[in-house]
Amino acid sequence: MKTLNKYVLSTVVIVFLMIGIETFAQVGIGTTMPNNNSQVDITSTTKGFLPPRMTTVERNTLGATLLITLLPAEAGMLVFDTTLKVYYYWDGTVWVALAAAGGYVDLTTNQIIAGNKTFTGNLIPTGRIMVPMGEISYFSTTGSIITMASQSDGTTNMVAVNPATTLTMGAYEFDNGGANDGTLKYTGATTKMFHMAITVSGTPETGNNVFVFGVALNGTVITTGKVLGSSSGTQFSSLHIMLELKTNDKVQLQIGNTTASKNFTVKSLNFFAMGL
Repeated sequence: MKTLNKYVLSTVVIVFLMIGIETFAQVGIGTTMPNNNSQVDITSTTKGFLPPRMTTVERNTLGATLLITLLPAEAGMLVFDTTLKVYYYWDGTVWVALAAAGGYVDLTTNQIIAGNKTFTGNLIPTGRIMVPMGEISYFSTTGSIITMASQSDGTTNMVAVNPATTLTMGAYEFDNGGANDGTLKYTGATTKMFHMAITVSGTPETGNNVFVFGVALNGTVITTGKVLGSSSGTQFSSLHIMLELKTNDKVQLQIGNTTASKNFTVKSLNFFAMGL
């Protein structure tokens, strides 16, 4: 009997020791060696972890309850909103969404983001900032004759300044519209505002004729994009304009003779556009 009592006592002691060990050790699920720095270590290569799932209404109801208790220990509570398909954690006073892809600005990897972003500090890029820009140019000491069959009032009887222009290498979201004829075509997917700077030089067929230069959008001269030039010899004109462009919009410089139906020989042209 005494031997039996010793055996029973030893068994009870061992059981209690094991309970104590389990109480203070890490919990491992799917592993016999849980991480020493983790209270719970879940290991699996075939299954995932499912936290509580609830609708937005149910999450807000839970949030109202948490606002009543306001226990510091509740901060960090995690749920999955099945309505919005987003994880939320409780920060102690409100639910905070864990950012999904595109919901944050990642400055180290490629990313497509949408919406307005406000930076309050300095942003110093180490690479190229890709903004839409395109440029065409032309230069010839002989020049290219622009024929004007009718006198222009600055709106009608305007003709394209279309020498054999060259699209500058490195253009981004712009091309030459399918022909090297003084046209810039915007190929970007997003409607944007553009700053355009144009310079042109040449000689009139007849001295002291007054010419009007204007930027044309898809063949129509923009009212605000005009400048006058008059000279008996080689003349130089430049203009700047802000213009909104949509995908596949084309811009070019047009010219009209407000004095008579006389031609103009263009000797240089530079047309530059940059998105803002």
